[in-house]
Amino acid sequence: MPTEDELKAKLDLLGGELDARAERFRLLESHRSGEAPVPEAVTRGNATTAYRQLMKVAPTNYAQLIVRAASSKMEVSGIKSGDEGLDRRAWGIWQANRMDSEFRRATDSILTHGRAFAIVRPGEPEPEIILEDAQTVIVEYEEGSNYRRSCALRRWEDDDGYTYGTLYYPDATYRLRTSGPANGPQHSEDRPAPAWEFIEELENPFGSVPAVEISTNGGLSGGRFGSARGDFEAALPLLDRINTLEFLRLVIAFTASFPVRAVIGDKILYDDKGRAKPPLQLGADVIAQFENPAVKLEEFKAADLKSFGDAIDHDSDAVAGVTQTPAYYLRSVPLQNVAESTIRASNIPLDARVSDHQAFIGEDVEEVLRVALKMKGEDLPQSASIVWMNRESYSLSERADAATKLKDILPWQVIAANVLDMSQDEIRQVELLRATDAFTSLLTEPDAVATD
Repeated sequence: MPTEDELKAKLDLLGGELDARAERFRLLESHRSGEAPVPEAVTRGNATTAYRQLMKVAPTNYAQLIVRAASSKMEVSGIKSGDEGLDRRAWGIWQANRMDSEFRRATDSILTHGRAFAIVRPGEPEPEIILEDAQTVIVEYEEGSNYRRSCALRRWEDDDGYTYGTLYYPDATYRLRTSGPANGPQHSEDRPAPAWEFIEELENPFGSVPAVEISTNGGLSGGRFGSARGDFEAALPLLDRINTLEFLRLVIAFTASFPVRAVIGDKILYDDKGRAKPPLQLGADVIAQFENPAVKLEEFKAADLKSFGDAIDHDSDAVAGVTQTPAYYLRSVPLQNVAESTIRASNIPLDARVSDHQAFIGEDVEEVLRVALKMKGEDLPQSASIVWMNRESYSLSERADAATKLKDILPWQVIAANVLDMSQDEIRQVELLRATDAFTSLLTEPDAVATD
């Protein structure tokens, strides 16, 4: 068992890395939620109150579109290990934890920040899987490994104002709490931050750290805390540029998007307070009349906003390329009279991005189920793989035609899963119905049974 001082030092180490990630987390989360910070190029200007109001409506929500384009195609539909009974028990754990909906929420967070976390703990009748975002949990890996976990930390502030930390090791779990509330008096050299106090040790008889990082877009040299990147993170400068252009477009729209009429060559009139008065009130039924023949009434055209729209569309196309997102997700692209094959071709980069995510995230989901099954005394083999729902857009007639052509080549279960996009639960329901049909046939054809 680590000493109390060693536990506090480990908690400070992992907590320090969490703190270092906090600013990045808030930045990416604000973009995904449609509340992106106003670009520095705008905020550093001498903005009036009216301009500040425009700043609030200038940010776009492209980040969420980029995330949802991929996450909407990522639905876990089962697991395959070669042992049908084990697969059903693993899927039972998944279903008992309502992962059909919970994991979809987690997928959005994974693609936004590059990572989320699952904490597994014993429960009845099934182990409990708790999904956490990247601001509360961190995993430390063994030297030279991107998957062997040596320790993990979950840190949070509870309703009582105290900060709690749980350290997960392969053989034990340790709970600590700060000696004072996190929202107490201001910390300073004379008044240091509350120290950590040991609460309890809990045995972990399962031999593995029960906190699993579910990550994507990582690199080989992830270091002791792993590496990950959100789907739109590389495009942040482009998104800021689009938001700047949107702000400038709104400013021009409010100030110069209408014709300006001017009287040139006449004396300017002022009111009693020295403010210039309009020379005349124009209207549909009003005729302008001037005594001075040198006076002219001029009209200046409204500012052309098209150039702003063209620039934003250009940058949107760049964002689409950088993030492997079809351009029609990000802007209004005319799709009239476009062949279905053309639309499918435009989805190829997105399908490649989804496939990459499924490979990495699938491995981590397998590890989550492996930890959960171990708590029930079972082992999920390393050869197991996650089954993903096929979200490619094919019509029912196309699927039926493919299924008909494959029925003499592949087992019907394979066709149901890969052609008809049926989940493992749906396939089992069909199996039960087919068994019922066979039993009904036996009951309704007694002579055939007797003859056999």
